[in-house]
Amino acid sequence: MEKKPYHHLPDGTFRNPEGSPQRTENVNWSYRTFNKEKKKLDMTVPQDHVIEKEKVLSDLEKYKDFVGRGCPAQSG
Repeated sequence: MEKKPYHHLPDGTFRNPEGSPQRTENVNWSYRTFNKEKKKLDMTVPQDHVIEKEKVLSDLEKYKDFVGRGCPAQSG
C-alpha cells in the first residue's frame, strides 16, 4: 500500500494536521462577525494577474481543435 499524507486516514476520512487547534463545542461562531472581519481584508487582484476576457475567448476559439502531446488520442 502506498504511503499517504498524514491527514489521509485508512478509512478514507481526513484529520487536521499536527498542531492544529482542537475544536470545542462551546465556541459561539457568528456570521455577522465573520462578514464584518472579511470586509476588512484587501481582496484587490493585481491587474497583471488577470488575463483579459477577450484574450481568453480568442485563445479558446483558436485552440479548440488542438490535440497536443500526451493526449490519449495521439497515442498509438
